[in-house]
Amino acid sequence: MNNKEIYKIIDNLDNWFENNNYRGYDIYDVWDNKYFHKLLNQKSLFIRKVIRKILSWIVFLFPNMILSFSKRPPNINAKAMGLLLKAYCNLYKITNNDVYKLKAINIAKWLEDNACKEYSGLSWGYPFNWSSTKFIPKNTPSSVVSTIIGDGLYSLLKLTEDDKYLNMCIAICNFILTDLNIDKIDNSTICFSYTPLDNDHVHNANLFCAEFLIRIGIEIEDENMIKIGKMAVNYFLQEQKDDGSVKYWGDENKWNLKFSRSSIDHYHIGFEIRCLWNIALMTCNSTIKNAYKKHYEYYKKCLMDPPRIFLFPYKQYPINIHACSEAILCNSIIEGGKYTKEIWMEKMVEWINSKMLDDDGLYIFEIRNVLGYKIKHKYKYFRWSQAWMFLALSEYLLAKGFKDEKNCCC
Repeated sequence: MNNKEIYKIIDNLDNWFENNNYRGYDIYDVWDNKYFHKLLNQKSLFIRKVIRKILSWIVFLFPNMILSFSKRPPNINAKAMGLLLKAYCNLYKITNNDVYKLKAINIAKWLEDNACKEYSGLSWGYPFNWSSTKFIPKNTPSSVVSTIIGDGLYSLLKLTEDDKYLNMCIAICNFILTDLNIDKIDNSTICFSYTPLDNDHVHNANLFCAEFLIRIGIEIEDENMIKIGKMAVNYFLQEQKDDGSVKYWGDENKWNLKFSRSSIDHYHIGFEIRCLWNIALMTCNSTIKNAYKKHYEYYKKCLMDPPRIFLFPYKQYPINIHACSEAILCNSIIEGGKYTKEIWMEKMVEWINSKMLDDDGLYIFEIRNVLGYKIKHKYKYFRWSQAWMFLALSEYLLAKGFKDEKNCCC
């Protein structure tokens, strides 16, 4: 699969977004069912895990039936809009086509108009209810959603040099510092919560906050913001294991039990690697750079066997599109995108498209292996599948230095 073929996939996805007015369903829309939430709200962690496993198969096999039963309309997902914002900025860099810049500006305007109103600064959440260690109502602002959107706004700032987008980024930092719960571990270490409603220690969410604070702190020369960001990085450094890994939750969280495969997965580790890489680059800190290298070595050893990628360590199945997109995204960004020049990277992109790209040019959700039979969940989710892959492929082409001749003015 050559670069022009990848660009055709991107073009098809872009048309699909517009034809659907940027509305669609998410895998968590299927999970957002009052009966499911009730079943998952069990005191026993083991019972909750068993129930979640059963429900995961129901969701996998019958998404259309569940969505039809819920009678909910398709929504615009702020996180998906943040991913598209970043992707359109990338595509403008590749093509110099002002259409992409205009799309990015329009998305930024939508995000500004649809930010959470009840909290400080600017923040966004998910358009569905979801359950983690506790029930989180829809539109509760999230550190992950808000900083991913911030990443897109920062890219637009660099394209346009419009201080409006810098002010939006500063407002996101205001939300992080004011409304998220900050757990002080010691005098030099803190951990940010996932939302204002919880006190959970989640490594990828904490690193997203740290990276964004440091980035904007450097941009506006705010030493205190940079210092707080580094204190959050210290939490990761304290918990990183000798093999380079960390689990999804902080070590004190009971969800990190051995029967929980979800304590380590491909896309959350990818988030962490990208954050660490950028923090090391911005701060020139050798300790953080070494932590990044150890984390990436663990990732390559346990979650990749190019061209195959694994959702869970050493597990060939399920093949999940979010893990696929993160494999492309992570390896297209870190170390200046040098891995896009490697043949294994090209073969990995080809493998992902051969497995997960459907005949209509959209990406399926997951493939599971049951007694040798490959079962596909083919529902086309907006954020989880299409938006993440749209961003990943744009980063891949950007890192390769691809220029589309018909749209390029340079």
